[in-house]
Amino acid sequence: MKQTILLALFCIVFSASSLQAQGSSADAPATNASATNASATNDIRLGAVFMPGLSANAGTVANGTKTDATDFSWALGALADFPLNQNIGIQVGLCYDNRTVGFHDQATSDTSNKYTFSYFSFRPELRIGDFVVGLGLGVPIGASSTASADSKGQNAPTTLAASNMNFLLEGRIGAAVPIVDMQNGNEIKFHVEAAYAFSQIVSSPLTPNDGSQNKTENSGPIASVQLGISYLFDLTPR
Repeated sequence: MKQTILLALFCIVFSASSLQAQGSSADAPATNASATNASATNDIRLGAVFMPGLSANAGTVANGTKTDATDFSWALGALADFPLNQNIGIQVGLCYDNRTVGFHDQATSDTSNKYTFSYFSFRPELRIGDFVVGLGLGVPIGASSTASADSKGQNAPTTLAASNMNFLLEGRIGAAVPIVDMQNGNEIKFHVEAAYAFSQIVSSPLTPNDGSQNKTENSGPIASVQLGISYLFDLTPR
């Protein structure tokens, strides 16, 4: 499943590069550079994006348990930008999205479990200038865990699969700043975004949890910060 999604995202980006190349060869060179740059701000762009970052459990924790301050997260996928005018547009991402959270026993940090949750994410966002705000919608596709040697018995990592995960719904806010504008209309952007989920990760407390049965403990929601780079092909070059 994961390999299929990554292959699909690669095909989207490859198709974008092919369309851009065909469009560039068909169009005559622009005679007015300033007019070309102005019109380029209204061009539809599609390309690849990679956003590594940090994630953490932002919900309550069970008695006797502590949560990791931050863990690694990342997203890889395709990004499209649809301008409505020179300053406002719609940005849409399709990503393979990994979020990791960790918990450890309060008495000894040697007893710890880390959980990585994978989603196929759809990210519709409103872009105003370089500012972006929107939603992250994630369909669960898998989960894994890493345990310390002391995580045994009731502290053994919770067995998880996609069926145990909840749908990811999060608010997102950040910036998408052009750092390289090319003559052919292609663009490299720097991205930084913060996200906070409105839903629990799973419907039961993750271990170690000191025997808690409260489903709102050790189960999120997830908060994350990601930054990265996108390369966008101009699909409507002048």
